[in-house]
Amino acid sequence: MKKGLGKVFVVILALLTVLAGCTSDKTNGDKNADGKTIVTAFSAIRPSITDFNDNELTRKIEKKLDIDIKFQTTPDDGARQKQSLLLASGDYPAAFIGGDFSGIEQLKYGKQGVFIPLNDLIDKYGPNIKAAFKQQPWIEKAITMPDGKIYGLPGMMGCYHCTYPIKMWINKDWLKNLNLEMPQTPEELEKVLTAFKNNDPNGNGKKDEVPLSGIPNDQEMNPINFIMNAFIYTNHGNYIKVNDGKLSFVANQPEWKQGLEYMRNLYSKGLFDPQTFTQQDEGVKQLANKGDKPLLGTFAGLWSGAVLNIEGDSDRWTKYEAIPPLKGPSGIQETVYNGNSASSAKFVITDKATKEQQIAAIKIADYVYSQEGALDEMFGIKGTGWFEPKEGDLGVDGKPAIFRRGELDPEKPSNILWDNDFTYLTEDLYHGQAASQDINILDGYERYLYLQTKEKYDGHRPAETLLNDVVDPEKAQRIAEIKADLLSFVQGSAVQFIIGEKNLEKDWDAYVKAFNKLGVDEYLAAYQETYDAIDK
Repeated sequence: MKKGLGKVFVVILALLTVLAGCTSDKTNGDKNADGKTIVTAFSAIRPSITDFNDNELTRKIEKKLDIDIKFQTTPDDGARQKQSLLLASGDYPAAFIGGDFSGIEQLKYGKQGVFIPLNDLIDKYGPNIKAAFKQQPWIEKAITMPDGKIYGLPGMMGCYHCTYPIKMWINKDWLKNLNLEMPQTPEELEKVLTAFKNNDPNGNGKKDEVPLSGIPNDQEMNPINFIMNAFIYTNHGNYIKVNDGKLSFVANQPEWKQGLEYMRNLYSKGLFDPQTFTQQDEGVKQLANKGDKPLLGTFAGLWSGAVLNIEGDSDRWTKYEAIPPLKGPSGIQETVYNGNSASSAKFVITDKATKEQQIAAIKIADYVYSQEGALDEMFGIKGTGWFEPKEGDLGVDGKPAIFRRGELDPEKPSNILWDNDFTYLTEDLYHGQAASQDINILDGYERYLYLQTKEKYDGHRPAETLLNDVVDPEKAQRIAEIKADLLSFVQGSAVQFIIGEKNLEKDWDAYVKAFNKLGVDEYLAAYQETYDAIDK
């Protein structure tokens, strides 16, 4: 009996020794030789950045927080695939700092326990993050999952003109030459386009002007979206409109048909460039920039530089300005606004992190959410990437500047910043960079875009929007497939109706019925569930 107990004691002792060894190994693995907490992290890296470990910003944060950051990086063009492989393998780091996770992925990995909730960590160790939530309450709302937990933090660039992505640009000299006013309605736009086609606005004696052009595959550069918003609110990312808390699909409504009829009329009169629905961006760029005299009257784009060359000797880009959202037949004058959406999480903490690593990681995120940290991440560390403003400096917004950017060589890779999209530049901070107030020179171009958007688009955002596109992970694959089919069908059919391959009288009813087969009701129900849980 005693002999048997001795064997049991030996086994127990051995087991305790193994367990103690495992615990010891894990603890030692969290600390470097100096006793500092090691945070292992994954990030995408751009070609313009040399390294994240041998990096001045990394060293600055390590010194500030008394930690040791060990980055694993991969080129940004393959980063999403790499992060998925890491998670699938089970061999992933304590944190992703510069990752890219959709809301659905955050909820999926959160429910699996792979991503840990950040709520308590933010509350205890994230004063700058909490300040951001207080300053912009929509952020906390948009990143909170239906289960009430926050699993990831977004990056914010703060670019104001970028928050209104659906714009159209018009040659203001042509308007002046033909004594025309800036169009405010679809009817006025048709009048202007007709004059551009027929009345030689470029003054070269040739009928070579193209009134309107764009491309089909980049929805910001597809003129359908700008024009359709005059008839019914059109967010090309989901074709959903929110009214009094209820979601509806817009592309099967009578107002959508009315918009298609209007564009079919433009096309039949030769006011649309025939290449609009087939060419790539190089086609419209070549049209816009070639020749001594401009040939293109209007085009769609987030910014005029999407089509026009803004560098070099030509000043043609100064001849175009934004058309305000058109006021449609029902009096609607709305456009897409994405300034209150958090498209993806750039920062998450995984279940591989010990408590010490969790605290260290959230402190890294909190520094990035500070003013200095945001500027460091985006432009490079203070004293090299950015500086205090000079006396008299004015920002993009015309107010006293907050900072002045350094003059980094864009052709030379740098190791003073991360630039991995995990930053928190508010609109005030982004537009606080010192800039020329002359909007006709390149250094004043950002101010030009800011003013065009502020003067013409501000106030035309919808009252209600879908802030969060998360659905139950169990439904996610099905809804993603439905969404892809819906968007493809809407965009393809719109072109067919406009160019006359489909007839709006004969084929409209069949078009509307097709949405039932594509699962539009299931699609709406899934997002309504999310809206009811989060957005209200």
